[in-house]
Amino acid sequence: MVKLVVQTPEGVEIRQDLAGVGSRAAAAFVDGLFFLVVVAGLGLLIAIAASVRGGGAETFLLGVYLGGILLLGLAYPFVFHVAQDGQTPGKKMVGIRVVSADGSPASTAQHLIRSLLLLADLLPVPIPLGFWLIAISPEHARLGDLAAGTIVLRVGDEARAPEPRPTDRWSTLIDRRLPLEPHAA
Repeated sequence: MVKLVVQTPEGVEIRQDLAGVGSRAAAAFVDGLFFLVVVAGLGLLIAIAASVRGGGAETFLLGVYLGGILLLGLAYPFVFHVAQDGQTPGKKMVGIRVVSADGSPASTAQHLIRSLLLLADLLPVPIPLGFWLIAISPEHARLGDLAAGTIVLRVGDEARAPEPRPTDRWSTLIDRRLPLEPHAA
């Protein structure tokens, strides 16, 4: 498994796993299903509106629908990445996150670049170009990642370890020392 290794100024190495083609494809599948449900719902609403309205409105509403699908397809990853700290619903379910190439949170501009290049990554060659690039690049990066300077990392269980002494307070201790067991020190 390929890892991102970041060395802090204190000399501590932080290692994180890069997401591969399998986890990214699974996240894309989940996001695709979610997107299809939204698009189908909008299509149903527009079909109902067109049947009620009548008279030439069908063509206009069809154009709005098709244009809306394109805009929604570009906005979906951008909005979720910015609002959910680099995760779409599919990425959250699979346990991966988009970050900057140095491991820090990705900026809004980086998320925008990734989203705009999504169309190029979806070009079928016979498998989408983005999947080929993820499979062959050492950083497991698609075209949008390369242009934006981002990577996709696996994120572990972010649940914090429980406090060893949640009821102890410094002000209530008699000798101002916390009696820690060796494993908690």
